[in-house]
This record gives sequence, structure tokens and C-alpha cells, in this order.
Amino acid sequence: MGSYTVAKVTFRVQETDPTRAGCSSLRCELSEVLLDPAVVTAVFFVALGCFAAFAYVNEARSCCREERRRVADERDAFAEFADRVAGLSPTDATGHEDAGNGPPSADGAPANAGGAIRMQSGRRVDSGWDRDLERVVGAYRETVTAVPHYEEEYDDTVAESLAEELGYDTAVATVSGKTLSSGLQSALVTRSRQARANRVELIDAIDEELDALDDAEATLSTIDRERRNLLDHLEGVSRAVTFDAAIDVWTRLSQLEERCEDAVESRQDQLRDPPMETDDGPPLYEYLYSSLSETSYPVLAQFSQLADGLRADRRRIESRFVTPE
Repeated sequence: MGSYTVAKVTFRVQETDPTRAGCSSLRCELSEVLLDPAVVTAVFFVALGCFAAFAYVNEARSCCREERRRVADERDAFAEFADRVAGLSPTDATGHEDAGNGPPSADGAPANAGGAIRMQSGRRVDSGWDRDLERVVGAYRETVTAVPHYEEEYDDTVAESLAEELGYDTAVATVSGKTLSSGLQSALVTRSRQARANRVELIDAIDEELDALDDAEATLSTIDRERRNLLDHLEGVSRAVTFDAAIDVWTRLSQLEERCEDAVESRQDQLRDPPMETDDGPPLYEYLYSSLSETSYPVLAQFSQLADGLRADRRRIESRFVTPE
């Protein structure tokens, strides 16, 4: 995973944009939302069959829940790290050498920014490192880099993670400095708490998306239930009134398809106005659904699939309109 401002993930972003103007019909969604159009065109609904489980929405929900768990683990890890660093007693600047160990200079670079971060597996390879800095690195290793998914998703060294999450200047001062100054301690605590806040914001956005998925599934279930009731009704009428019943069911199925169209437009509005914005990261929905195998827009794909089934039902009913000569 990754949060918008601090994470290190590259996502596969679709070339097509289902939020753009002029792409509101389900026919458009069928051609652009699904990576493999055969997924939709192969769907065939028999008259008495039940609509299959809403696979796209269910898979999307699983992605969101897993991502939420990972983000929550990182939120808690940064909170614990910040608390542990805040509990240390930094060295006063007077009377001690503070090489590369204070807050960044006016241009944002640490005092020893010209040197490399000399650290392997979380241990300094030179001498003169004080115990407080060792405790800082140990705390980071035991919190942030100890989250269950860290190796799978990041697999960075402690130094690399510090630089990515809390800034290169802070990382250099931590792993290449001599002492834990009050300036460095403050930077570590402040930036760790900001990293936590970023993840809290992301969790809120994921929760909003989970609610949206629940709403979408409720709408899908209602439309599909009405569809199946109509088809059951048509199967139960006598042959003498089949033509009139078929006309009525055909019309009401068309209305259900229009409700799918409305749901697609509503979802497109959500895609255009996500609950969380980012300046330099991927949009929320690509971030959440990049790992899906068939589409990065599962809600659109699900309504498109259902609408395709409704059209297939109407085509079969049309055969009842032909009366023998």
C-alpha cells in the first residue's frame, strides 16, 4: 500500500478515464471500464437463473478491507514510534558536537547532506554514535518496519524507510549524526505524527469507499431482485396472456436498465470528486483497485454487467412478440 504523501508504490493506471465528459452510457462503460470485453459479453442470463454473486464489488470490498488493515497497522506504528522518541532525553547543543544532527538548514538540507547514509541493517558502521540515536533506530525497526506487510510491500532498509517517510535530512541526521539533539528529536516526533495523520485521513477515505460499495451492492441487489421477480412472473402466466405479459415485463426490464444507467452516472460523480485528494500520488480509486485483475472500476463494471444481463433478457422476451401466422 502506501499513503498519498509518504508511500512508495507505483500503480497501474488505466489509459481510459470513465469520469470524462461524454462517457455516461453503459455501452460506453462496457467498452472502456472492463479490461477484457469478453468478460461482459460472455455473461448470459437464463430466464429462471439468479444473478451471480456481485464479484467485482465483493473483490473491491476485500481490497479495501485489506488496505485499511495495513494502513491502520502503519498508523499505530508511527504513533508508537513518535511516543517512544518523545520519551527520550536529547543532548543539549552546548558542550557537544552536533555534526549533521540538528534541524535542517535554511535550504532544507542537513548539515552533512553531502555524505551518504552509512547504515546497514539498522546498525551504524562507524563509531561515535550515541545510545539515544541507537534507541531511535531500534524503535523504528520495532514499530514501522515491523508491521506484518512491511517486507512484502516495501522491503526497504531502516535508513531508506526513514528517508522516504520522514525526510532525507532526518534520516541522515539519525543514522550519520553523533547525538540526538532536541532539534532532531522534535523533527522525528513531528514528522512521525504527520505520517500517522496522513494514514488517519486515508483510513477515513477508505471507510467512505466501503460505505459506497455497500450502497452500490444494495442498489444492485434491489434491481436484480426485481428482475428475477419479473422473469418468474412471466414464466408463470398462461400461454393465452403471454404476449401482453411479455410486453409488460420487457418495458419494466428496460426501466431497470435505466436505473443502472443512473447508478453509473452517480458513481462517475464520485470518481470525479473523491473523498481524498493528492498533489502527487495516484487518484484514490486507482490506488485502491490497481491490483484487481480485470478492472480498476469495479462498481461501474458491476452495473455494466447487470445491465448487459437485462438487455439479454429483453432480447429473449422479444421472441415472444412474434406470433404464428
